[in-house]
Amino acid sequence: MKPLAIVIPWFGKALKGGAEQQAWQIASRLVRRGHKVEIITTCCQAFDRNWAENHHKPGLSQEDGIAIRRFKVVRTDHDAFNQVNHLMLRVPPAQFKPGVSPVSLDDATIFCTESISSPQLLHFLKTHHHHYQAFLFIPYLYGPILNGLSLVADRAFLQPCLHDEAYAYLPQVEQMFHLARGLLFNSEGEEQLAKKLYGAGIIPKSYVVGEGIEVGQHDDPTLSHIGNLALKKDRYILYLGRRDATKNTDFLVRAYAIFKQKYPDSSLQLILAGSGETSFHDAAPGLTDLSLVSESEKEALLANCLALFQPSRNESYSRVMMEAWFYGRPVVVHQDCLATASAVKSARGGWLAATEIEWAEMFAQIDRAGMEQLAEYGANGQDYAKKNASWDGVIDRYETILGLTAIPATSPQPQQRQLKEIHQLMAGFSYGDAISNHARWIRNYLQALGYKSEIFAEHLDPRATHEAKRPHAKSIGQQAGLIYHHSIGCEVTEYAIAHPSSKCLIYHNITPAEFFRSYRPDVAQLLEQGRAELNQLAQTFSPLSWSFHI
Repeated sequence: MKPLAIVIPWFGKALKGGAEQQAWQIASRLVRRGHKVEIITTCCQAFDRNWAENHHKPGLSQEDGIAIRRFKVVRTDHDAFNQVNHLMLRVPPAQFKPGVSPVSLDDATIFCTESISSPQLLHFLKTHHHHYQAFLFIPYLYGPILNGLSLVADRAFLQPCLHDEAYAYLPQVEQMFHLARGLLFNSEGEEQLAKKLYGAGIIPKSYVVGEGIEVGQHDDPTLSHIGNLALKKDRYILYLGRRDATKNTDFLVRAYAIFKQKYPDSSLQLILAGSGETSFHDAAPGLTDLSLVSESEKEALLANCLALFQPSRNESYSRVMMEAWFYGRPVVVHQDCLATASAVKSARGGWLAATEIEWAEMFAQIDRAGMEQLAEYGANGQDYAKKNASWDGVIDRYETILGLTAIPATSPQPQQRQLKEIHQLMAGFSYGDAISNHARWIRNYLQALGYKSEIFAEHLDPRATHEAKRPHAKSIGQQAGLIYHHSIGCEVTEYAIAHPSSKCLIYHNITPAEFFRSYRPDVAQLLEQGRAELNQLAQTFSPLSWSFHI
């Protein structure tokens, strides 16, 4: 099978960004399952380095068994990009409207073209399109993604890591979401945001894959202090992540200062840990900024905090929230962040807050709370994280959606299958249709098992020509298996009846004709025909599979 290509602006095991860590985990775990994976990225070192500097050597290399193909970056108009970027960052969230760009079309074009840029990378995508099984683009808002996805759209899956931010409202971003063959989301909240911004048309190609986490791999039982912080004795709230305004770190610091002004005698501390150029040390009494910490220190901080505070509004998935839950710690998240707020509500693993005053009160509430209450919320979150943040389940979903054949982990080879191909036949295939979505899921599952599998439909939505085909006399070979979806009278029924090999009928409950006869007699006639064909179908299909949709 051809390799999967993962396209990302920066890549490396040591990079700390959420998308970079996610890409590393996806790639390394797919490689361990025996899949061919190739990273297509730039020579730039990292997000927080000069985007026009080629730190790495161009060409193909290997890191921990992962093939990495790097391309040189070129200098862009950095000043023009920064000017537009600052303009968008100043747009109040209350002014965001789906379908309305936060800046002029000219400014939107500058943002997309003057971002990190690698013409060689884009040329490679264009000329090597058919060398790969699929392309996974992650995340959504940088040059190689914005300008590269359209070059391989029929094989492109976008993992946007979407936030409710000004960039998401750019017309080029909306177009990219509609061009992609599939959309992979880290959380239900992220998927909800995408549907809100880009409409129901993306629903049929949207999947929530989730994201796994790793905890307990760097446990150091001898660690008792980090700086002046006594891990086992001091009472503290933990903020873990990038320390800057885009993650609302300054907002959290102001809320803590309000809390300390109101409760000056409280011993509750706020500990910040993570990357970033801004230092908040001594910004308020009781606040300590540890800057970037080691993995063992991070795990110790999580294991001993009273709660984790995650104030960011810009999250598609919060790894640190899941990590805190794995340690049985409750969390407080921003009410306006769909991804984290929906998870907290589903898990009952913490609290929501919006304004600075509300966040200040959350400090007070945690300060007053008994350990039993904190442990109860932490245990709820732990149950949720164990169920939803397992890497094995996440990678299973990637294999199915991307059409990768699962490689057996054990040495015995499976028995030779009698069938090599299993195809589906149906009256019509369109976007937003339940039967069509059902057929897509079956096809993806069969392809993941190693079968050749296509969808054939008598009536085909022009927007879905990359998902299904119109049948002809030799579309489905006589030795292929057939799954026939029967939902209305149509010409392909005779084709299904005549098929000589293994076949299965899925019946989708035909609506009684009388509901349509008075205003759509043509549809009523097709419904009657479909019901009449059931007797003939029942005689030629065995066994019979029924599907009830409520």
